[in-house]
Amino acid sequence: MAGQRGAAGLPGRPTTTVPAVATPPTVDGAAAPGEYGAGEESPLTHWQGERCSAADCAASARFVRHGYDLYATVRVSDDVRGAALEASDCKRHWRTDAV
Repeated sequence: MAGQRGAAGLPGRPTTTVPAVATPPTVDGAAAPGEYGAGEESPLTHWQGERCSAADCAASARFVRHGYDLYATVRVSDDVRGAALEASDCKRHWRTDAV
């Protein structure tokens, strides 16, 4: 898919195969070793439609499925802390870093 562009110059649609797991992961904010099976860790390579370097886009995701349920774990590192916003700001997740 490298080099392909989608509509309006956006990156091509990413694809992956999501493996099934016999036991669903525990949704607790921590991915235990083996909890996401052999799911492929996919690096995230675009930010706001533009390709970014690994140093600037330090994130990856892993997906598994159990029955009709889809589970994801995301690993992100950022050298710049997002803005601290008031809890009453209902759009704060759009105004700062968010997964």
